[in-house]
Amino acid sequence: PIRRPRSEFGPPGNPAHGGHAAQSITVILACVSVSMLAYVVTWQHMRTISDEHRQMAQQARQLHEADLESAFPEQPMVARAGTMPECVVCLEAIAEGAACRVLHCGHVFHAECIMDWWTHAPRRTADCPLCRQYQHVAEPPEEASAPA
Repeated sequence: PIRRPRSEFGPPGNPAHGGHAAQSITVILACVSVSMLAYVVTWQHMRTISDEHRQMAQQARQLHEADLESAFPEQPMVARAGTMPECVVCLEAIAEGAACRVLHCGHVFHAECIMDWWTHAPRRTADCPLCRQYQHVAEPPEEASAPA
């Protein structure tokens, strides 16, 4: 066995033992504590921002039946020769001359079926129930929606 001088086995505060080790551990613990505190503060800040975005989204303009009526006016069904399209909302044929709405993607639905589809729950966008394509609905003019 190798014999070491007695000074190496002294208490941790002994300069001969290397009091720098205890000091290094203290610095490392302080750095870890500061890093954890920064993480917690950042996480709380991001959570607050997320809550604010959720509230703003809930307050965002909802689609109303009048907006949908103006974007997709009711019109009589004009079938092509030998075809009778089917409304995928109610799964019934759309008869010649029946009230229907033609979407921007070209799909045709009974006027009431598609309106019920879009208005049964509050929504901010109108999508085609068949192809899921976004249907542009213009916002009403500001002066019409501003309180008098």
